[in-house]
Amino acid sequence: MKFRTALLWALAAGALFVFVFKVRTVIGYFAAAGVLAYLLDPAVMWLSKRRIPLWAAALGSFAILAGLLTLIIALAAPPAINQFKELGERLPEYIESAGPTFEQAKAAVKAADLPFDAESIAKDAAESVKNKAAETAAQILKSVSGFFGAMAALVIIPILLFYFLADGQRLWKSVVLYIPPAYRPEFESVMSRINTAIGGFIRSQLKLCLIMGIMTTVTMMIPFPKYALIFGLIAGITEFIPYVGPILALLAPLAIACFSPVWKLIYVLIAFLVLQFLEGNVIAPKVIGKDVGLHPAVIIFALMCGGQVAGLAGMIAAIPVAVILKVLWQYFYVEKYLAIAEGKQMSSSEQVVKQAGND
Repeated sequence: MKFRTALLWALAAGALFVFVFKVRTVIGYFAAAGVLAYLLDPAVMWLSKRRIPLWAAALGSFAILAGLLTLIIALAAPPAINQFKELGERLPEYIESAGPTFEQAKAAVKAADLPFDAESIAKDAAESVKNKAAETAAQILKSVSGFFGAMAALVIIPILLFYFLADGQRLWKSVVLYIPPAYRPEFESVMSRINTAIGGFIRSQLKLCLIMGIMTTVTMMIPFPKYALIFGLIAGITEFIPYVGPILALLAPLAIACFSPVWKLIYVLIAFLVLQFLEGNVIAPKVIGKDVGLHPAVIIFALMCGGQVAGLAGMIAAIPVAVILKVLWQYFYVEKYLAIAEGKQMSSSEQVVKQAGND
């Protein structure tokens, strides 16, 4: 009987995974609307407490957000596109300027008389890195363009966002009605914890992305004033991915610095070390208040699993999913199961003591 139950659960989990994979684009729309709803929810609640109808508060908040995004895109897009274009045009010059350095390294390798063909190994490694980088960039570009380039997203996400903000409470109450009355308090308690944890994480990460993007742009104005905005945008976007994001943000300026004067390379390395120190010890504690309560090893494991399952989108979604699992573990295992087990153990101990007293 237990085996049959376990098998049914395994089949249900497998079917759910296949279903989620098939409709991942639709889930992406709902996830994007959910992130924006978490971002705007405090403003909507603040307005609703001042006797403004929810639909008006939601519409006003959405209008302000859309206006800000439009202004940012209008100001940042033209220079960013020009910087990308110029960087692509000058990339061959950077590579050519590093020719003498490569020749010196090649001569040094030949003079060392190594027992293996270091030149062919270096060529193969460079070709492999080049192909992998091109493949990864193509996949990321395809995912981003396929998602944001679809006209459906421009229509569906704002509609979903409005409904989440204006009818979120009514929708939630209708969901609770389907829960048996005996389990409703427990269900609402768990979902309230999840909502608080995910909402706090998303809002704090978005603030952190904005701060680190601005700081990176300002810092890179010294060595690469023509590409500082690009590097800042990359740092701001990848900052949403804990631990891995800062490494991804370093790759672009580091690659350009390798084909530039040595002082720029040293500056980039020191600048990113300082930025990461400030983020980990000053900015993040102030913005987040406290971390998500996950060990760094668990976060890295979750990021790797998310990347393996769904690429970049999976890495972004990995931490919220891990936070949800942590809340469920904390509530059902630590607070429920262990509390019951400890209660039974204490009851057994009291009975033993009582029996010993009677004897």
